[in-house]
Amino acid sequence: MGDVDPKRLAEQLSASAPEVVASALAELERGTLRRPVVPVPMPRAGVLDVFGDPPPEEVVTSLVAVQLDYPLFDPPADDDERMAAALEVALPFGPGQPAYEVARFVRASRDAPSAVEELMRLLLDADVEDPAGLDAVAQILDLLLEAERTHDATVLGLHRWAFRGRYVSVIEDLGAALSDAERDRIRQAGD
Repeated sequence: MGDVDPKRLAEQLSASAPEVVASALAELERGTLRRPVVPVPMPRAGVLDVFGDPPPEEVVTSLVAVQLDYPLFDPPADDDERMAAALEVALPFGPGQPAYEVARFVRASRDAPSAVEELMRLLLDADVEDPAGLDAVAQILDLLLEAERTHDATVLGLHRWAFRGRYVSVIEDLGAALSDAERDRIRQAGD
């Protein structure tokens, strides 16, 4: 990937031909696995506009994977910025591989409880209301509840959401992933 031209990649990401944009995303995604890498601007949700509605899941997944894993953005992006950009792409798409990628990133974070806390804040700010987005939120949180290193922080975030009366349907959907004590505590916070 050392011979990659960042200007060319940036131009390809703003192209009007879907195959050109998909190719540029694939090249960046491969760059997450190889060194050296070149600095590029983080691609944003707008690169999907050329694909129509809805864009293909494999392209959405590729974009989310690049946003979360590409090692050298210019300007630099911290984990919170990466997560926010990925959620902007993954949530409208609904459940599936893009939402899984967000959960994978949070679970693999060095400080997973802090990453969960930031994710929960970002989701509150997103104020998701459409059914596909709510299903994506539920999928992400279900995956975080499955992992020991993110479970407790996710339960705490759900407790805070219940206290605020937010994402009530998502919390109900996640009931099976919670212990009886966790469910009771969250239910009491919502009362």
